[in-house]
Amino acid sequence: MLERRGVVAAAWAICLLLLYWMVASIGYPLRDPDSTLYEGIAAQLSGRPVREWIAPLFPPGRFKEGLFLEHLAVFFWPAAALGKLGFSRGALLANFLYFAGCLYLLFKLAASVAGEAVAWAAVWSYALSPLGIQYLLRANHENAWAMAFLGGFLCLRELPRSRWSGVGFSIAALCAFAVKGVLALSFFPAMLAFWLVVSRRFRDLRWFVLAALLIAAFAAAYELAFRRVTGQPFFAPYVAIQTGYVAAFEHRALFQKLLNPVYYLANILWFALPGSVGAALGFWRALRRREPLRLDQWTAISGSGTLVVLLSAMTRRAVRYIFPAYALVHVPGARTLLELFPGVRGFFQGRRVLLPYLLMAALLVVLPLRVAFDLRFYRFVRIFE
Repeated sequence: MLERRGVVAAAWAICLLLLYWMVASIGYPLRDPDSTLYEGIAAQLSGRPVREWIAPLFPPGRFKEGLFLEHLAVFFWPAAALGKLGFSRGALLANFLYFAGCLYLLFKLAASVAGEAVAWAAVWSYALSPLGIQYLLRANHENAWAMAFLGGFLCLRELPRSRWSGVGFSIAALCAFAVKGVLALSFFPAMLAFWLVVSRRFRDLRWFVLAALLIAAFAAAYELAFRRVTGQPFFAPYVAIQTGYVAAFEHRALFQKLLNPVYYLANILWFALPGSVGAALGFWRALRRREPLRLDQWTAISGSGTLVVLLSAMTRRAVRYIFPAYALVHVPGARTLLELFPGVRGFFQGRRVLLPYLLMAALLVVLPLRVAFDLRFYRFVRIFE
């Protein structure tokens, strides 16, 4: 078993390098503004001393200049390290690694709550969804943020089986904060909602406390390191920038904020196809038959539902704010689709050895198509913008 896992891991490494080579060799430019900015920052850091990596600068020619204070610098470090290793577009390779990490953690979580066949269906559904194809070619935070979120869910699920899962949960929370900053604090309400579903053991709450303490200690150390390099504070201007972005939209009418749940749910329906349709059918069937919801359905509700409720309270909105929600929807969606199509279930059950390689082959086909046709999937609901 360990030998087979090693072969699969090596195959994934080769696959990710091939994906990187396909894009980097032709100089395909990333399209969205955040990705181009973040790729430029990571490339810039790779040419600077490591001690200065805590203080990235806006690349020349941007509408802003000087110190980059809009996010913590930690997200750029893996991409910068890959740049130092000789990968000219380290941010691109880092994104492929985050994407693969999301697939792995989604598989483990789905297998834990719904079985291996559902896990494979969920991974395929997510990888080939509009969101999955879109975020194959990005260099922004979302895949890394989703990976930390899924890791937190998986560790909470595994707490009764492994004490190390508590440590893993705390590390996942810290990684979420290091990548996404203040927005990642939504991690805690979502995890608490999932805890109510899978545990309810009060001793498990110590890991939430440890996670909060780790984040506080990290923030203090980050502030000290930033001041040493720049002579300036980090968190005061960072928080001011983030709250300023939110406040700039709060003048809008209240009815527009009330439409936020519609905005987010409609985009989940679109970006998480086909899993979102399966999830909706499963919820409707349970409601119509007055059946209790399954664990996989509660998993999606606790994560996706919590994020939608929290972010709907803020007038400023964006599809990416609830990014982990899109992944979780594929778990109940995959289970319902397998129930509706037994032949598909048989396919996933009968080809477990081949499935990782078939998925790699699918990605190696999808990516060139994404590049050749410049495939991009836009927000489903523009009327609410």
